Amino acid sequence: PERFGRADLEKAGGDGVSVFLDLRQDSGEFLGNHLQGALWTPMEGTALTEVVGSFVPEKTPLVLLVNEDEEVEEAVRQLVRIGYDDLVGWIPVEEALSSGTATESIAQIETGQLAETRADSPGLVLDVRRAAESVEGQFADAKQIAHTRLAVRLGELPKSGRIYVHCRSGRRATFAAAYLASKGYDVIHVDGFVHEHLASQPAWGGSSARARK
Repeated sequence: PERFGRADLEKAGGDGVSVFLDLRQDSGEFLGNHLQGALWTPMEGTALTEVVGSFVPEKTPLVLLVNEDEEVEEAVRQLVRIGYDDLVGWIPVEEALSSGTATESIAQIETGQLAETRADSPGLVLDVRRAAESVEGQFADAKQIAHTRLAVRLGELPKSGRIYVHCRSGRRATFAAAYLASKGYDVIHVDGFVHEHLASQPAWGGSSARARK
């Protein structure tokens, strides 16, 4: 892929087709500031191929936002291996963020703040754990869709209203929240080990939140 400059980045950001892949490892840094519409695809483990394979149609032009130049070759190798070969460019992520290209953030709360926050600002709770993980407990009125199935089940989510996205620890919820934000949804990322709160407060959910309001 071509080494992008500012003009290339702005062109890709405005074409309505290209997808930015943010390879930073720190989810908090990503949530706090990223290029508008970017997906969080850290290089660690299988996250890059998992996120792209789940959320991005094949033949979509991809732009890599890298931590260092050496990541480009490995990212390309991983993506080509799963059939994504339209890699049009790359640029260091910090350079991209300071280029003037539109950026955005995703609001974040801790799991312990969810009930109170929903009481003030109602919304759907989206559980992006696997269905088998529901044995750990679920919020009474949560919608369960595994993060890898979100793209094919997107039509099940309301077009308006807020969506609180959680998983087991927060990592998969970041993948999902970034994807939903890129599709125009109003999302809040719920961070932390949710099963601990489900075990101690099994009555969490829309009914209890609405009652307190």
